[in-house]
Amino acid sequence: PCGARSFPRWIDALSHGGAILGPTAGLPAIEREALEAEGVRSVLAVSVFAGHLWWGSMILEDSVNERDWSHDELQVVMAAARALGAAFVHERALRDLKEAEARYHAIVEDQTELICRFDRDGALTFANEAFAHRFGIPHEDARGVLLQRVLPGEAHATIRSVVGRLAPGGCRPVSAALRKI
Repeated sequence: PCGARSFPRWIDALSHGGAILGPTAGLPAIEREALEAEGVRSVLAVSVFAGHLWWGSMILEDSVNERDWSHDELQVVMAAARALGAAFVHERALRDLKEAEARYHAIVEDQTELICRFDRDGALTFANEAFAHRFGIPHEDARGVLLQRVLPGEAHATIRSVVGRLAPGGCRPVSAALRKI
């Protein structure tokens, strides 16, 4: 019920990882009266945490039977609440990752320096806008273009040297070379 969140006892218990459960008849008068007015005969409320942050509560109500919830029922609902909290954490992590990737991408794309990545065969796996523009490659078509096709002949030896220094297996997958082109 909407009003359940305003019960101070519930807020205190649930915000600290506790649970509220049982027939409404056994609850304090203010809670019992509010729940019975909504037709609730038994309630089970557990906390939902997203990481260490109390996100909210998962509340089950039985409007037909007055019942004592079993230990197994409590455990199942608590597991569902943990899964829901984990899903919130995962969603937040994905959103944060996408935002970080967007910031990084914007920084790299806004550089006036020519930035590229390529595989051991010399095929571009990434080229920023400045690189693509300098060599007349449509930016969206840069992936897969061979460096030998776009760089001047004197740069080919430098590229072979850089690729040769890269350790197999990715132990040292990054190298830098500054050359006037």
